[in-house]
Amino acid sequence: MASAGPGRGLIGRMVCGSDYRITSIDSSLAMALEYSADQLVGYRAIDLVDSADRLAMIATARAAAAGTEPMITVGCSFLRRTGGSLPVQLAISAFRSRHDDSRGLVCAVVATQSADGAAGTGADGRTATLLGAARIAAVARADLLRLLHTAASAANASSTIEEAVDAIVPSVCLHFGWQVGALVRWNGDAAGDVRPAHGCEAWPYDRPERPPSSGPRVRVQRGDQPLVVARVNDTAALVFAGAVDHAAIPVQALSAIAGDCARVADRHAALDRAQRTADNSRRRLTRRAADATATAQAPPQSTAQATAQTTAQATAQTTAQATAQTTARQRDVDNLTGLATRSQLVDELNRSLAARSNVAVLLVDLDDFKSVNDTHGHDTGDEVLVHVADRLRACVRPDDLVVRFGGDEFVVLCRVAEAAVTVAQRVVALLAPPIVTTSGPVTITASVGISDGSIPVAAAAELLTRADAAMYWAKRLGKNRYFVYDDNLHAQAARDKQTEILLRSAVDENRVVIRYQPILSTMGTGIVGVEAVARLVDDDGRIRLPGDFLPVAERTGLIAAMDAWVLAESCRRIAAVGNRLGRPLTVSVNVSAQLAARPDLGDTVAAALSAAGLPSSALMLELTEATLIQAGSVITDRLAALREQGVRVALDNFGAGYSPLAFLRRMPLSHVKVDRPCITRMLSDERDAAMLEAVTWLADQLGLTWIAEGVETDAQWDAVRRFGPGFAQGFLFAGPLAEDDLVRTLRTSPGGALWASGLGSRMSG
Repeated sequence: MASAGPGRGLIGRMVCGSDYRITSIDSSLAMALEYSADQLVGYRAIDLVDSADRLAMIATARAAAAGTEPMITVGCSFLRRTGGSLPVQLAISAFRSRHDDSRGLVCAVVATQSADGAAGTGADGRTATLLGAARIAAVARADLLRLLHTAASAANASSTIEEAVDAIVPSVCLHFGWQVGALVRWNGDAAGDVRPAHGCEAWPYDRPERPPSSGPRVRVQRGDQPLVVARVNDTAALVFAGAVDHAAIPVQALSAIAGDCARVADRHAALDRAQRTADNSRRRLTRRAADATATAQAPPQSTAQATAQTTAQATAQTTAQATAQTTARQRDVDNLTGLATRSQLVDELNRSLAARSNVAVLLVDLDDFKSVNDTHGHDTGDEVLVHVADRLRACVRPDDLVVRFGGDEFVVLCRVAEAAVTVAQRVVALLAPPIVTTSGPVTITASVGISDGSIPVAAAAELLTRADAAMYWAKRLGKNRYFVYDDNLHAQAARDKQTEILLRSAVDENRVVIRYQPILSTMGTGIVGVEAVARLVDDDGRIRLPGDFLPVAERTGLIAAMDAWVLAESCRRIAAVGNRLGRPLTVSVNVSAQLAARPDLGDTVAAALSAAGLPSSALMLELTEATLIQAGSVITDRLAALREQGVRVALDNFGAGYSPLAFLRRMPLSHVKVDRPCITRMLSDERDAAMLEAVTWLADQLGLTWIAEGVETDAQWDAVRRFGPGFAQGFLFAGPLAEDDLVRTLRTSPGGALWASGLGSRMSG
């Protein structure tokens, strides 16, 4: 992307929900920020604003949402993806849907010439005009999504297509301004049987012509009165008439609604087939009973035997059929949602691949679904899954397959690969409205990974694996979005596979090495401890950094075993270094969420300390904000037990997320490590400096020790030391060192008798 910003003037618009999350954004604005529009949908708009302008942005957005003025402007700077800022002026206006109580904000973004410049009055006028148009478009979009959701829900609740039409068509007519809506059926003849929807006017027009099966789903038939025909299937269509601008017919929306009606028709036809099959089975049993009665001509002594034998055979056959049907249903139908299961999906994929059909797989993973079970209970979680299944059925085409893949994961087998993105967009949109449960409304979002077969696959499992990889990237980009598996991701997947192969044998083949970064006292008493960090050695002998292999280790479940080994080895080696120098050392070790969740965490720590001969006070476990925030009470209790034994627990990367300061008091912590970006920005941003000062003061008040990460310049070191007694680490002092380099550094550093001093005891205690 070009680093230079756009010239002065309007560069785009975006629409946000009441939670400030972006629901749509112009591609021109996204490009100016060095993203694609799809990447930004779901992001909170305030997170794109420079931290110095964030409070002003929130205040303006709240004022706009209150509706006191039709348009409110504010100047701020947007953050580009690769760094730098884009000075802009925002014109913010609120909108509200006509059909429900949903609200949102529309923002017109005008580029300015400088951070404090403002767009001219001409730009203001043009912005106001375009903003008004954007508000209208946002309301229309919200209303259309509401209509599609209403149609899908009605289709799910209807048993016949007539019932669905009566529930759906009046809403469609009201939304688009048509006067009449009806269901038309053809039974082999050209003239259709017109049935006006319940609540609509009588049908005063000629019957429409039967649309060709190969033609478009929505078409306009001309006559005395133009008719809009939305084809449902070969024998039915929805027809609308009345005053309307036919040049702006909502083709996609009508196609989706017709598809909902097609699902009802297909479902009803399937029930009819099942009923006919059951009737035929009963007739066959009746005939067998009649045949058994006919054996009455046999000798009296054998009649009872023959009847019993015939009855036993019929009973055994009926039982076998019922058992086979039950087994097949359990194999192919999910008991909770009624969706297809993984086994049926694999069968369908294998058939499609064998027939060289161009299909796509959408892997739908509910975002943070664990919190639903934790907050509302598993019964409510099951309710949510059932509603999600219903909404997914409403998103797909009639011949697509919706599968419950397991837990909170679903898969859509899209029979036409080209329609996969459209289906994914509908999934994200239709899952957005709150789900009403017996415990109250629950809001859920989903991340969708798409594997469209554009990169050839050899087996069904490969298609699913690629969809899973794409889903993972959708989550990394902010969740509540979709991501398509492409060549770049394919190349990354190949690299990740090689990394996984390395990781599986890394410990046994000595491919994991440990480096130690010194931690210094701000009081000038030298090195007080080290942080142990893992490195991976590849086949070429190249040292790979954590960001290159830890995500793979986490996804493959290898991270817990690796962390446990690093913990034990770090304790052993630091004990050896301490013995060589004749003084004790402390070591900090990073702990992943997977290791923290293991029931044997306490035993693992105790074994590492015992084998190394280290006291509990010599070890500090570092956990990130995300790990601690997501930690349940069980993990918190385990950490508290370790704290009682003397092991230290540090909150790592504090300031990188959104945890409240009260979080410092609730968790069993001894140390707080301030995130590197806060240290980097504190000299140029007064807000970061003030936040760092507040954190160090609060830590001191709570009896915690603070550590500043990423100190890289003398100016940063001087600033950090002004906050009082604490600790720091960074490349200004030393990067992660090999063991021999660490020994040489410790021998030449001041503070050799530090551990007998008060600061040394504070670091270890």
